[in-house]
Amino acid sequence: MVFGEVVRGGLVAGLCALLFLQTLTIEHLVLAALVEGALSVISSVAEITSSRPR
Repeated sequence: MVFGEVVRGGLVAGLCALLFLQTLTIEHLVLAALVEGALSVISSVAEITSSRPR
């Protein structure tokens, strides 16, 4: 799923930018974890539904 990988890359880039700017907080990490979890669930569901025989 290309969209998921692009979003994951954006998350990493955003966290790196916040770390570089020294403004990274626990809220940013929690938000990134929630988005990553949601992407993981979406990817798993997409994989399961695409591999089912029709």
